[in-house]
Amino acid sequence: MFERRKTVRMTLSQVTVECYTYQTQTIPTCEGRILNLGLDGMKLEIDEPADIQLDDEMLLTFILPDGSRFTKKRARVVWQAHGSDTIFGVYFPTQSSDDAAQLQGYLAARGPSKS
Repeated sequence: MFERRKTVRMTLSQVTVECYTYQTQTIPTCEGRILNLGLDGMKLEIDEPADIQLDDEMLLTFILPDGSRFTKKRARVVWQAHGSDTIFGVYFPTQSSDDAAQLQGYLAARGPSKS
């Protein structure tokens, strides 16, 4: 029997995210905010339009309010909001077991988003 996994997501618009491409790993390509965070990815809003396309791979750096730090976390752009050049969905294709446990613990402690 297939069991559906409950997805916990939350809004963290106060969390700043720095985005790096693989070509510019030392200088951020863009900066933005987490609009929605889940175990397998996030909805990201960047401050200014950037040359970001579907399937682009990037590295994200952010610190959650509890102090959990994610440095250069691998992500892939999987969707772009219709009519927007600043809102994207990114997927975390691979995660270390420590990153996954840290993110899962953070999300579980806060419960689902109300927005």
